[in-house]
Amino acid sequence: MGYYDSKECRQSLLYHENIANSGQKFSTPITLALLENKTYLILDGNHRIASIFTTNTKDSFLLEAWIGY
Repeated sequence: MGYYDSKECRQSLLYHENIANSGQKFSTPITLALLENKTYLILDGNHRIASIFTTNTKDSFLLEAWIGY
């Protein structure tokens, strides 16, 4: 399996990092599925989640989510 790199993915991550660094809120919540083993599957929002970890704002950033079962 080869390495996957996408300009659009990098741009999305940078865009969300700028929002996280500025203290703004993301325009849409992430979407998660709660699995039977009490873990979550990210259905939408992986770049938003990644951005709060790459900017080290995970302890102070309020991340809204929709959670389905």
